[in-house]
Amino acid sequence: MMRKRVWAVAVLALGGAVLLVGIALFWRLIPSPQEQSLQPRDAVVVLTGDAGRLQTAYRLWQQGVAGRLVISGLGAGITTAQALTAAGLPLEREGEILADHARDTAGNLVEVVAALRRLGLTSAYLVTSDYHIPRVMLLWSRLKGARPELKQISLVPMPVATGVHPWSPAVLGECLWFLGETLRPMPPFPNE
Repeated sequence: MMRKRVWAVAVLALGGAVLLVGIALFWRLIPSPQEQSLQPRDAVVVLTGDAGRLQTAYRLWQQGVAGRLVISGLGAGITTAQALTAAGLPLEREGEILADHARDTAGNLVEVVAALRRLGLTSAYLVTSDYHIPRVMLLWSRLKGARPELKQISLVPMPVATGVHPWSPAVLGECLWFLGETLRPMPPFPNE
């Protein structure tokens, strides 16, 4: 009986240590938003979620950095106009805005890449929260690895500063999602 307890404590301690190391490594992957010279791209892609993402993407698009704005992850039944209005943004050049209703980050990427390919676009700024970038780029790497024809598409991360504390539930949850994504298969890519 004593041996079982020792093993249980050892396994829990090892699991806790692995988790702490994973969290520390994840923190190092979170990019700091920096001023960068913006090269023209085909599109600005935004994965909806935290405040500031849609506004940042819209501002880049309005600056003429890209000809298209792609919004991914609108809630079911939410229109582009409703999303922009809720974010305090005007609906301009509507024909240049695409939107989808992906339900998770992997679905966001699959839908965004399918839209970019359908339109013949090969480069985009990818706007999302700073602590979301590591998981998005991990998924993007996995998707490109599974589909070699996607290597022609360039997604340049544009992190939005959130100011969220590293030990906040949002960041810890994202860290767990990141670790989980390493084990989860990618969703199927839509047939064109």
